Amino acid sequence: MSRLAVTGHAVNLARGFPDFPAPDEIKRAAASAIMEDYNQYSITCGGKDLRNAISQKALKYNHIEADLKLILL
Repeated sequence: MSRLAVTGHAVNLARGFPDFPAPDEIKRAAASAIMEDYNQYSITCGGKDLRNAISQKALKYNHIEADLKLILL
């Protein structure tokens, strides 16, 4: 897929290849999680805190009421 994307001037969706630095806040959060041994996957539908944040964002910015039970990550 990667070789085809390069030759065809296409967007490569095969793997993540960011061409920009990660924001410092993300780097600190990742380092903190590693140091605290927070290294397990969440439940299959996504962590409740993250689903709650998505629900709140949808309500605040998009005026959409999103039920946590219907948000899957």
